[in-house]
Amino acid sequence: MQFWVQDVQPKWLPEGFQVPTEMLNQVQQLCKQAETAYNQVDLERNGFLRRREFKKAMKRLGINKFEARHMLSFVDRERLKVVSIKNYVNAYLFIKSGGLNHINADYQGPLTSSVDQRTHMNNTDPGEPFNFAQLAKRHLSNTTQPLSFIAQNIFQPIPRPKYVVGYTQSMKAANGMYLCSENGRVVADRPVVGPWENFYLMSDTDWTDWVSICALRTWWHTYLCCDNDNSIVDNRIAIGGWEKFTVEVHSSGTSFRAWTGGYLTADAAGNVSFNATSIGPNEIWTCKVLSSVYL
Repeated sequence: MQFWVQDVQPKWLPEGFQVPTEMLNQVQQLCKQAETAYNQVDLERNGFLRRREFKKAMKRLGINKFEARHMLSFVDRERLKVVSIKNYVNAYLFIKSGGLNHINADYQGPLTSSVDQRTHMNNTDPGEPFNFAQLAKRHLSNTTQPLSFIAQNIFQPIPRPKYVVGYTQSMKAANGMYLCSENGRVVADRPVVGPWENFYLMSDTDWTDWVSICALRTWWHTYLCCDNDNSIVDNRIAIGGWEKFTVEVHSSGTSFRAWTGGYLTADAAGNVSFNATSIGPNEIWTCKVLSSVYL
């Protein structure tokens, strides 16, 4: 009987761990609980969980913070600070199967007591088969992202550029404020530079004209993206055409042109978009290198 998502054993599973036989009949109920918690914490509907969202979901499922933190060391070994839905569900199944009791799990913290007796998540019909494709489809009413993008994040591991050069920079707009990525919003209204005002300007040497083409990765390890209406979002976990920008250097600063031809612009109130069709003061950004990196 299928237990893990897509019936594929997680690569991070401790050596020698076997799923208890009695758990096989509970997998549908556990997956429904995981889905309910996911829908409650992933308000951005971006197809993955940031580390803090992962911890919140686990808390709603009755998992203590020590267990959740330890599971992050399994499912986010590359320190991307995001967890795919597949790994999130498998992590919950692993904990509920007593996985942290296994000697190779190397867990020394307290174990959640009476978690099986919790009823606040058990409001779904256990007889209805659980379908991960349905989890993706349910986001369509709450997101402008295509189903293929969401489904990809559920069924595939989070990608990572294989050969990237770049550096960390801050980006000051014409209004004197800094560009910021905060909880799904991109604004230019911050007077000082903190972690959320750090952007990794990245270029993959496999790209054509990679010297002048860049991607901008946020502190959350997501990428800035120009949507087809020239709006800006920061919820993409892979680099495609919409996440690449042409860097144009001027005597007064730097501009960033998107695939639509629009330029990154910020008005006096700090609203940011790619609506500008030409370069003026609002399309010039003062970029300061904070640290050089080779990723």
